[in-house]
Amino acid sequence: MNPELPSEHEPSKVEKPEFSKDLIIMDVARFYPEVVEVFMNYGLHCIGCHISGYETVEEGAMGHGIVGDEFENMMLDAKERIEETAKKALKAD
Repeated sequence: MNPELPSEHEPSKVEKPEFSKDLIIMDVARFYPEVVEVFMNYGLHCIGCHISGYETVEEGAMGHGIVGDEFENMMLDAKERIEETAKKALKAD
């Protein structure tokens, strides 16, 4: 897990980091759980892996051969899912 972010066991009011290729995979799962399905669909099954606490999205994707256009498409799909989830949350309020 990103050492700059407190663990899920520590109560805190950490601001949600911006989603990016440089975010640690475990932090993506923590802050953007809606993206997990997108990653799985692309073959990025790192979510439950012990390395997910240390590897960035880009590093994990490279390790699974998700590079170039496929990586860019995965990131775009993930960002779209985040936007869709945020819109649904606003409507629910």
